[in-house]
Amino acid sequence: MTSHPERIGAGLRKIDPKPVKVEKKAGTKNTVYKDIGKLRAITADVPPVSLVVTPFFTFPTADDAFFEELVQKKRKLRSVFLDYFALHSKDELLKMGDAKVKQELIEKLNAELMLGKIDVLYFEDYIFLN
Repeated sequence: MTSHPERIGAGLRKIDPKPVKVEKKAGTKNTVYKDIGKLRAITADVPPVSLVVTPFFTFPTADDAFFEELVQKKRKLRSVFLDYFALHSKDELLKMGDAKVKQELIEKLNAELMLGKIDVLYFEDYIFLN
């Protein structure tokens, strides 16, 4: 029981849609790339805070060259996520909010990609562990 029921959940992030739902909405034009998988990152806090994040995004279904680049650079893309979270504290990440974190990650990921670009990034999981 709380004395301020209007505040319940006010500090929680908006949950992104599941990959299956994104793929259905995208139709046959786009495919969901979720091969980066579930990552366990650490933040810049002392002691570090663990963070579980499962990123995914869409890319044009017909773009075989871009898909091959994603497959070849999967390790590098995973490193981009891990390095990014290691540079920020939990409080910084929470203050920035999902939209800014995702935008900065999109810029860093796109800097690694030559044959296509990521427009929208989703997090199936984005959980700080205590």
